Amino acid sequence: MKAFTFCFLLHFGLFMVLFLVGLDFSGIDGHEPGLVSRIAGALASVLGQPALYLARFLPSPSPDVLEWALLVSNSLLWAAVMWALLRRFRTLPD
Repeated sequence: MKAFTFCFLLHFGLFMVLFLVGLDFSGIDGHEPGLVSRIAGALASVLGQPALYLARFLPSPSPDVLEWALLVSNSLLWAAVMWALLRRFRTLPD
């Protein structure tokens, strides 16, 4: 269970950091976003799937709790896959 919790926290934390770094506000001033922001935004888009795709079908405006539940469930899904892959290729405790 420790490995699953670690995978969940790793994914959720990494997604949130990349998402925030990807929010480059220099575009507001008419400047081109930096390379780090573009890479972080692309990686956040990858880690945000399938939740970002499913979020398009939510009613607008959506309740915040529904959006957060979607992000948490996305991280739980990614954690389950990472945990299963780690368990498949290494012996991990439950």
